[in-house]
Amino acid sequence: MKRNQPLQSRRQPAARRGATLTEVLMGVMLMGIGVATLASLFPISVLRSIQATQLTNSTLLRMNTEDLINTLPELLHDPDRDGNFAEHNGRAYMVDPLGWNEVDPTLQSRFGNDGTNPAGTLIRYNGGQTSSPAAQALAMQPDSWVEHTQWTPALAGSTSLFAPAEIDLSDFPVGAATVPTRAILFSGSGKQSQIRADLYINGQELMFTDTANIPELSDISRVILQYQEQRYSWLLTVRKSPGAIPTIDNASVDVVVFFRRSFGPEDEQLLDATFQRLNNKVTVTGLDPDPKFRPFYKKGGYILDAENAHWYRIAKVNESSATELEITLDRPAIDSGNSAILMRRIVDVYPLGTFNPPPP
Repeated sequence: MKRNQPLQSRRQPAARRGATLTEVLMGVMLMGIGVATLASLFPISVLRSIQATQLTNSTLLRMNTEDLINTLPELLHDPDRDGNFAEHNGRAYMVDPLGWNEVDPTLQSRFGNDGTNPAGTLIRYNGGQTSSPAAQALAMQPDSWVEHTQWTPALAGSTSLFAPAEIDLSDFPVGAATVPTRAILFSGSGKQSQIRADLYINGQELMFTDTANIPELSDISRVILQYQEQRYSWLLTVRKSPGAIPTIDNASVDVVVFFRRSFGPEDEQLLDATFQRLNNKVTVTGLDPDPKFRPFYKKGGYILDAENAHWYRIAKVNESSATELEITLDRPAIDSGNSAILMRRIVDVYPLGTFNPPPP
């Protein structure tokens, strides 16, 4: 009988040099889950970043607007600047300089007049601003300058610069009342520049109205055309209590901040609605069954009680039928009313509280 061999002399199993197919598939599956999760987070993070930027800018504009009201109390107490303070007592109205100047002139005196209801609803005042540039300066937050085009002038006239044929100047918004524009002219050495706002375009010629102060155009090495993108704007919702003394009546104010507000009739559709005091359910009826003509609404958006000038955030929307909505408000309605407006592009609505001007 043979002796058993020593343990150390026994043949050892060969070391594994790879992974099984099952292990590879499991690894691919786990990596796929991780990559898919990360990929799904990117759009959400971009959206949250955009929302944060908009809220930051709208908050800054709200603070600027509050300072403006403290500086110009007539915005609240004499929004038409006719010197009659008593006529506004006990009323609700909108101070909307930009809207008054930008909507169709037949609709400017009423907020919520979409062209189908000439009577309108809340009165819209311009705050004394009767031109688009003045309204823009008052009610919009200027944003960054955006380059439209630039070129190196090949020819120069006595009061104009010629753009090359491949440069399209036809869509440059010069002359548009609500879009500030400018030209930056650089000297031949590149060490000096001049900013000109007194410009206009004639075909491929960039021309200037103030020829007395124009630089030597033959020495211009580069021209940059820019326009100012203005995105954030405000309007004021004012509710005035009747005061015993006209000059000291209280004004309750909300600031509504928009991002790239649009001014078409569809943006102020006056809708049949039922607001019930102390009830947070609102029924909106008479909607167009065609989705293309329905007003804008979403959870987290805003609805205006167009009779009493109260804004509410939308907590929930239930489409009862093709022509009817049931909207749940974030709080019970303050007053009863029969009309509503659902506006687009509202970033936020900021209640500023009550403004009490000092007695005379």
